[in-house]
Amino acid sequence: MNNEQLSTNSKGLNSNEVQSLQLKFGKNKFEGEPQRRFLNILIDIVKEPMFLLLVFASTLYFLLGESSEGILMVVAMSLVTAISLYQEVKSSNALDALQQLTAPGVTAIRNGIEVNIFTEELVPGDLILLAEGMKIPADAVILQENDLTVSESVITGESLPIEKHNYEGKNLLFQGTTVNSGKCIAKVTAIGNQTILGKLGKTVEAYSAPKTHLQIQINKFVRRLAFFGLVGFLAIFIVNLLHHNNVMTSLLFCINPCNVGCSGRNTRSIFILYGIRSL
Repeated sequence: MNNEQLSTNSKGLNSNEVQSLQLKFGKNKFEGEPQRRFLNILIDIVKEPMFLLLVFASTLYFLLGESSEGILMVVAMSLVTAISLYQEVKSSNALDALQQLTAPGVTAIRNGIEVNIFTEELVPGDLILLAEGMKIPADAVILQENDLTVSESVITGESLPIEKHNYEGKNLLFQGTTVNSGKCIAKVTAIGNQTILGKLGKTVEAYSAPKTHLQIQINKFVRRLAFFGLVGFLAIFIVNLLHHNNVMTSLLFCINPCNVGCSGRNTRSIFILYGIRSL
């Protein structure tokens, strides 16, 4: 279309139709699974076998009077745990990041007049007016356009703007994309999670990265180490308890071998493995 002005010969939806469609389709916003709470993320990290092994090692340092080594271990564990928490919280906010790609307000045609509304109030069937620089608030089909190009990099990754027209194959607009030039009148076809951007967000939210081969091997190593360590501890404790018939003496005999196993070089090596696994 070559006119400078776009005609608006449609009255758009009326108030009753808008209310009915809002009850049917809900708000134009992304609805995701409840986000994991900070405490739940922290518990998952603390339950890791590698973390428990390091807690055991640092506790032994304090029991054996080597406070400086124990404090060093606690500080290092806190640092790696903080990094892990940051990564987990950041990855759980995928839908919040997508929500920022939508504009807060839009001009729509309702009851035959142009009105400014919040994008959350849009419903399928709404007529919206879009111009240069505006973010497209919902999936829509172009009814009229004037020299319209749209940047769809957020959806397709294409860096160059795409020409849009009001004929099939070139008339689709997607939520989260930006009008690069021109203007148009479009009819909303999908909102919220039913848009292309919303479906991408659900896919990202549902994705769970599989554990790497290194993570699997480290977990196996830690479990075996913990198992044999516990077996050795119990064996030494029982033998010494039968020999000395004294609980404290038997515990001291158990702690001494642990002190050898938890030397600075060994525990620092375990900490490095934990850091690699967390990252």
